[in-house]
Amino acid sequence: MNFTAAQTGVGSSVAPCRRGRVNWTSAQAPPLPGHLHHARNECVDTPASGQRSGVNAQRGTDVRKPGALHVARAVPAGAQEERRASPRPSPPSALGPLAILALDVEFTHLELASSTSNKEQLARPGRSRRALSVATWVCVVDRFGTVPPPLKSYIGLPPDLRTEPCDNADKENGGSGGVVGEARYRVVGGVKEGALRGAPCLAEVRQQVLSLLREGGCKTLVGHGISKDLQSLGINEEADLWAHGVRTCDTMSFPKFQGRGGLSKTLAVLAKEFLGRQIQACRGAHDPEEDARAAMDLYVRHVDYECMVEYETRRLLSRAAAVAAAAEAAQHAGADGGGARGDGHDGDGDAEAEEK
Repeated sequence: MNFTAAQTGVGSSVAPCRRGRVNWTSAQAPPLPGHLHHARNECVDTPASGQRSGVNAQRGTDVRKPGALHVARAVPAGAQEERRASPRPSPPSALGPLAILALDVEFTHLELASSTSNKEQLARPGRSRRALSVATWVCVVDRFGTVPPPLKSYIGLPPDLRTEPCDNADKENGGSGGVVGEARYRVVGGVKEGALRGAPCLAEVRQQVLSLLREGGCKTLVGHGISKDLQSLGINEEADLWAHGVRTCDTMSFPKFQGRGGLSKTLAVLAKEFLGRQIQACRGAHDPEEDARAAMDLYVRHVDYECMVEYETRRLLSRAAAVAAAAEAAQHAGADGGGARGDGHDGDGDAEAEEK
C-alpha cells in the first residue's frame, strides 16, 4: 500500500489518489493492512481516469460518509458487486423464536470410597477416595424469557450408581450413600439425591436437548462454560452442533467479560456487574434456569448487536406502552374526579337557591 504526502503532514490535508489507494490526513497515522478504521473525511477514492464529479469536484475527491467503516486495503474488482449479491444474515426475529438458546447444567458431587480390590479402577494412586461430578439438572431457555422454559429436566444418576442405601456405618459419615460393587459413594454437594428419583436417564435427556437444538432451528447456543456443560451431557460440539449449523458462544471466554490478564469471572459476578442482578444467592445447588437466563441476557445485551437492538426496541416499546397506560388511567381518574366535583358544586348551588 502506498501513502501520499498527506501521511507525513506535508501539503494539503487530503490528497487525491487512484482507486485502491488510501490517503490519510497528517493527524492520523497510516493503518495496518486489514485493520478497521472509521473514516472522518480523510479517506478518498477517485476513479483511475482522474475524473472529478459531485460536490467534491473542486477538491478532486470522492469522500466517504463521516463515520463509515472501511478496510484500509485495496478492493479487488467486482468485490462490491459480490458483497451486494451475498445474502446478509437475518436478524434474530426472522430466524424464529428458538434461533438463540442458552443452556446450563448443574451437577451432583459424589465422593467414591473404594476398597482394596477395585482401588485401581476408582481411586487415584495413593488415595482411597476420589470425587466425581455427575450432570443431574439441565435447562434450556430462549431469549424471550418464556415460562416455562423450552426444556428443564432432572437427570438420573448413572445405572451403576443407582443402588440401594449402604450400611449404617456409611450413613453416619455422610448421610445418603450407595454401593457400587465393592465401592461406596456419598453425596457431598450439588443437586440433592432425593430430587433425582424417577428422573430420565442421561441418554434420554441428551436426545431431548439435541432434538430441541436441531429441529427448533437454533443457530446460537449460549452458556457460561458451555464446553464443560456439553461434555457432561455427552454432546460433541463439532459433530453434534457445528456440523448442524449451531454455533456456541461462551460468556466465560468473551473478552468483554474477562478480568485482567484474561482471567474469567464467575457468572454471579458478571450478572452483578453488567445486569445489576443478584443470582446464586442460595447456598447449595444453583437453579440452572436462573443461570441460563443470566447468560442469555449477557449475550443479548452486550454481545450480539442484532439481539441488543431487538431487546432495546422491545424494552422501549413496553415502556412507552406502560407510560401511555398510566397517562390514560390518570386521565380517566381526573375526569371522574372532575365530574364528582362538578356534581357537588351543583348540589350546593341548589341548596343555596332553596334557602333564598
